[in-house]
Amino acid sequence: LRRVVRHFSLTQEGAVLVTEVQDASPAARAGLRPGDRVIGFAGAPVGGADALHDLLGDERVGVPATVDVLRGGERIILPIVPEADG
Repeated sequence: LRRVVRHFSLTQEGAVLVTEVQDASPAARAGLRPGDRVIGFAGAPVGGADALHDLLGDERVGVPATVDVLRGGERIILPIVPEADG
């Protein structure tokens, strides 16, 4: 992981591993896939699940943003529009 952090000049060593993407969800529409590692959201670094949860507050619902992922050795920035739960 340290090599990846250096290679992409990341500010954190953590990430959130995507294990499942629900059909018709904002994540699915954005193109997230199982195996992706989320390293950023809306320009802020994501070091873990708690950090991502904090960034996905109610004020983000319906507001276009970007999600920064590592996939197969590449860094990809995907557009996403978060929705309210349930």
